[in-house]
Amino acid sequence: MTFLPVLVLLMPLMFAALLFCGHSWTRSRILGINVLGSAVTLGLAMALWHRVWTGSTIVSSLASWPLPYGIALVADLFSATMVLVSTFVAFCVALSLRHSQEFNPGRFGYAVAFQALLTGVCGVFLSGDLFNMYVWFEVMVVSSFVLFVFETGRAQLAGAMKYAVPNYLASLLFLLAAGLLYGVLGTLNLADLALKIPQAISGNGTHVVALRSAFVFLLFAFCLKAGVFPLSFWLPASYPVVSIPTLALFAGLLTKVGLYALVRVSTLLFPDV
Repeated sequence: MTFLPVLVLLMPLMFAALLFCGHSWTRSRILGINVLGSAVTLGLAMALWHRVWTGSTIVSSLASWPLPYGIALVADLFSATMVLVSTFVAFCVALSLRHSQEFNPGRFGYAVAFQALLTGVCGVFLSGDLFNMYVWFEVMVVSSFVLFVFETGRAQLAGAMKYAVPNYLASLLFLLAAGLLYGVLGTLNLADLALKIPQAISGNGTHVVALRSAFVFLLFAFCLKAGVFPLSFWLPASYPVVSIPTLALFAGLLTKVGLYALVRVSTLLFPDV
């Protein structure tokens, strides 16, 4: 069952690729396939959650590279629950899109970005190392920006910019923190970092300064992405301009991913900082 985390990521990605090839399809077919992709991903998320609940943490190492050098996907009860809730929200929004009258979600590109966003969200939850978490955050931000600008209008474009600029600033801080951690410790695997950071902080010298700086960068980045007060200024400036289904998707997924990353990193890597 170690392949379940991989399937949860591959399924929405495959449906995004399928929908990308369907630029000439009708609205009903595009939205129907979007619902099907969300339903299949939800089913896999349920299977993953049940496997973790009745068993133990699932660790998948892609391409059979040994850890901590390989790309790790980790599903514990926390991450599996977040994946389950997120895929359920996405499925409900996909159903509501079939009856939306505010705009035309059947236009080419919307469903592709929808499935890509779901891929990015699940990728953040299942990432076992910081760099891949950063990559999935970028997939999520780019996809959500596409969903913003899909609804043409000056208000939507202005809201998209007010959303994108703070999130890309947060991504830059995230990348700087990852670079500091890798430069000091030579690894970005979360389990490996959890072992090495306490040892490095207990010493003296520039390593302690670098690690504490990395913690501050990560704290600021995730609080900004999660919209934690007082860094929530971009939320009321961007979310109200999108349609109700898109707003439900954003409100149900995006800030929760930032909160997850904040809790995961602060409790696992820096519990005593």
